[in-house]
Amino acid sequence: MTRIAASPFETWRDVLVGNEGAIHDALSRFRRHLREMRNRLIEEDLEALEALFDDARTARESIPQDSKGFLHPLSDLYVRAPDRPGVIHDITGHLLEAEINIKDIELQTIREGTGGTFRLAFEDGATAEEAAAILSDAEYEAWRP
Repeated sequence: MTRIAASPFETWRDVLVGNEGAIHDALSRFRRHLREMRNRLIEEDLEALEALFDDARTARESIPQDSKGFLHPLSDLYVRAPDRPGVIHDITGHLLEAEINIKDIELQTIREGTGGTFRLAFEDGATAEEAAAILSDAEYEAWRP
C-alpha cells in the first residue's frame, strides 16, 4: 500500500473501481494466508511456518529478475524522438489509435535540444513489431533490440 500511496489517488481511482472483484479476491486470499500464519504462531508450529516460508521463497524465485515487476519478460521497442513539447503525446497517440497498450515506458537518453530515445515495452513481440511499423509510418525512428 505504501508504494502505490506515493502516487496521487486519482492515478489509482479507476484501477480500483475497474478491478474491484479481483482486488477483493486477492485481499481475501491474503487475509487467509495471514490467518494461517497467525494460527501457526499461536500453535508454535515452527515446521508449518518453515513450510510457509519455503513456499514464499519458491514463489519469489519463480519471478523473472529482469521483468521490472512483470511476471513475464516484455518486448522492447526503442524510439528516437525530438526534444519538443507534445512528443510523448504524439507517440502514445499513434499507439492509442491502434489500441496498442504500452506496458512500460522509459526515457533512455536526452540532451537538451537534441532529443532522446524512449524504451517502450509491450506484451509480446508481435505487438512491439506492430508498434514499430506504426511509429515508423509516423516518421519516428523505431527499432527492436
